[in-house]
Amino acid sequence: MKTKILLLILCLNLSSNVLAVSLTAKKKYPYSLITGDYGILSEEDLGHYNKTFTPKSFSKENRGGFYWQCFPRELVNITLEDMGYSSEDWGWTDTAADLNIKVYIKPNIIHHYYMRRAFPLATYQERFTRWHKLMAKQKYVCFGGEFDGKKTELENESQRQVYYWTFEKIKTKKGNDCLLGI
Repeated sequence: MKTKILLLILCLNLSSNVLAVSLTAKKKYPYSLITGDYGILSEEDLGHYNKTFTPKSFSKENRGGFYWQCFPRELVNITLEDMGYSSEDWGWTDTAADLNIKVYIKPNIIHHYYMRRAFPLATYQERFTRWHKLMAKQKYVCFGGEFDGKKTELENESQRQVYYWTFEKIKTKKGNDCLLGI
């Protein structure tokens, strides 16, 4: 009987750790995660940005605050764009580039993660390649970022809601990456 109870407790502990952030972590950091985490995020992920951003409940109407969201991989599109102008003003020998992440929830709902600034094309090319490797053969991908507001845009006579996020971090079960250190 004791063996069965011990086995049941062990299974419950393993399943809660494997499938999602622990309930203790969710209670400790109630505002950090907007979606499910699909077993990708840790308590450290939820708490890390609470030192920088004031924790607050997510609101589509208010800007600011750091949040994690996890999405099915097939909804995520990452693009790298050569901005077409020289960056000599900044001392680079390469052209400036932009890296964008768009998550197409529905045709009329998009989450757009953008970088804080332009970088040389070669730098963003490295990140672009790394992120695609992180996402390869993954069912879900998580993004951490600062909410920058929601806008209603008109495209082909259809309205769509675009949620803007300043990118901070990407994470899958394979690992994670951020732009710190560039």
